[in-house]
Amino acid sequence: MTNLNRLGLSDGSNAKCEDVLEVLTKLAHMLSQPLTSLCGSVEVALMGPLRESEFRQLLEFTLEESNRIAESLEAMREIIEMEASGMDLQAVSWTRRVQKALEAPASVGNDLRPRLILNLKDDIWVMADPSCLDMVTRRLIRGAVKLAQSKRTVRVELSVVDETAYLSVRGEDRPADSKTGAGGPAASFTADMLGLGESSWLIVRRAIDRQGGWLEISRPSENLCCCRVYLPLASAEAVGQSRNNQRQ
Repeated sequence: MTNLNRLGLSDGSNAKCEDVLEVLTKLAHMLSQPLTSLCGSVEVALMGPLRESEFRQLLEFTLEESNRIAESLEAMREIIEMEASGMDLQAVSWTRRVQKALEAPASVGNDLRPRLILNLKDDIWVMADPSCLDMVTRRLIRGAVKLAQSKRTVRVELSVVDETAYLSVRGEDRPADSKTGAGGPAASFTADMLGLGESSWLIVRRAIDRQGGWLEISRPSENLCCCRVYLPLASAEAVGQSRNNQRQ
């Protein structure tokens, strides 16, 4: 198994997430790129009449860049809200969070089930901030579903090792490109290997870091990419208190 942290990647396992200002700076840069592209497209459109095919291509490109802008703005808003609200660490059922993410509208249809393999242990409780945990879980599950929709097999596992719980998303990478050499165990990690955009990956990293958890990225084999998110287990006392609060 190849651990990407040994390949000198800043996105590797156990690395502390950037300072919030660095995260916001990266998001601002992500926002500027599609805006620049949109300005260029408008300038092209103003240069003269376009054929129908060219006009359609321009509209499709505009929609794609607009979606990138919306994703970056949403990520920026969530990061700011997360930093402003502070952490409220408490016993939370991670199992229920995963199940809730899977129950999202149009999340997992019958056509995806052969490719989206789930392995969820009995109810696992962790010490986490409920809002941040939802951010992480929702995005990782959404990415897993996206991979399954692209005809790739994905395994989602929630389990325990020692005194730590982990959520694992393990998906098939795209086949190696014979010309570029992309793929394979030495390929650099990118967020789209998990079905995520760059801004979503920044949110996942920041939210996990703030809760005292950590990430592990590895390539178990040539065509597999695995992401594990670790969080400390909640004590039996904390779980009991949380359950009592829910009953009240």
